[in-house]
Amino acid sequence: MTDQAHHPVPAPRGVPEIPARVLVYGVGKSGQAAARLLLARGRTVVFYDDQASALPPGPWSAAQLHTGRLPDSVLSSVDLAVLSPGVHPDTPAFQAIERAGLPYISEIELASRMTSKPLVGVTGTNGKSTTVALVDAVLRAAGMKSLCVGNFGYPFSLAVLERPEVDWYVVEVSSYQLATIDRFCVRAGIVTNLAANHHQWHGTQENYFAAKLRLFNNVGPDGVAVYPAGCEYLRTHLASHAARKVSFSWGGEPGDVHYDAASETVVWRATGQVLAELGRLSGQLPFDYHAVLWNLLAAVAAGKGLGLPDSTYSQAVQVFQPLEHRMEPVGVVDGVRWVNDSKSTNVESTRYAIENSHSKLVLMLGGRDKGLDFAQLAEGRKDHIKAVVALGECRDKIRAQLEGMLRVHLAQSFEEAVGLARRLATSGDTVLFSPACASFDMFRDFEDRGRVFKKLVRQLAER
Repeated sequence: MTDQAHHPVPAPRGVPEIPARVLVYGVGKSGQAAARLLLARGRTVVFYDDQASALPPGPWSAAQLHTGRLPDSVLSSVDLAVLSPGVHPDTPAFQAIERAGLPYISEIELASRMTSKPLVGVTGTNGKSTTVALVDAVLRAAGMKSLCVGNFGYPFSLAVLERPEVDWYVVEVSSYQLATIDRFCVRAGIVTNLAANHHQWHGTQENYFAAKLRLFNNVGPDGVAVYPAGCEYLRTHLASHAARKVSFSWGGEPGDVHYDAASETVVWRATGQVLAELGRLSGQLPFDYHAVLWNLLAAVAAGKGLGLPDSTYSQAVQVFQPLEHRMEPVGVVDGVRWVNDSKSTNVESTRYAIENSHSKLVLMLGGRDKGLDFAQLAEGRKDHIKAVVALGECRDKIRAQLEGMLRVHLAQSFEEAVGLARRLATSGDTVLFSPACASFDMFRDFEDRGRVFKKLVRQLAER
């Protein structure tokens, strides 16, 4: 696969039915889930993978695995390819699929074809998983059985196979997955936000945004499109769409669902109806609601679009449990709050974390560079950031881009970074670990990184 996409992913051709023989491209979690569902529904599966040398254990002992060049004989023996997330048209195997005229769809498309249950789809540059969890809380508060699936961690195809009894699936979907949908249809689609990301895969920002907008491709007039009121791009592109549009906002231009900071309430602007009194509830919550406010507003907007009762939303806030590694409170040491936001792997996500913090910050940044501009972190609430501790492969780039605007300290190791942050923070401050970078320079993934951070903080508390 090349480092740079030179063109958008071609839209899948129409696939009226799931045929008898299917090529599954990729043997990771998504590919395995697709294969399990296909086999359970009586289809024959053939596997292809760029790198795997053997199939993982599963109900496909008789299935063939092809690696290296994808032979024409294999392509002519199947009638559909199901693509795992991240399979890009620059790969030789994808190009072979194109030349052969073989139809292809994503794994989420396959799952949606195999269930009649309604879907809520959530995409965006940041905040997808937290929004999915809050939509799930809203549906459960309204008396529905719902399940979080997709990029949330439970492959959609596996959920359709194992959990068919639910009333709703709430699906977290990436731009990679949306690029290869055909008929994937949600009852409510949510875009949390849009910012520059994944240029190395999509090639251009416009291609990336266009992939996100495919979430609404098959939403009809009985469906709902949810978006931030201040996003001109989304407002313009959705203006002529048949779906009911419901916007949300916190500050700036008021949306249909709006947070009123003075009264600490969520309001349905059309009638002035208060949907959630967050200030009154805050003392009962095990988390700072500001940290998930943007996601909550999106979930409330979806609920209003779906016609759920107004009494639902306060209850949903009370049953919601914050997700690990996403603005996760870790503890208080000597009056300093420590927050684990290891999931923040881009600058926009870290900016969001800064905006949703309500004390002076010592900001821990760094990891593997994704080619983004760290200077953006000094915009807006610059005075809010007391100091930056930069670590990882791109620590020197962080210092070069932020020096003169913020105080930047370099750390050679993760342990040194935590120690520096402790010395720089005083009682009442927050140490926010929101790296704005990938984790692969030092860790297996963002979860591994977050667990190490929490372990080091716990050790501080024990001293």
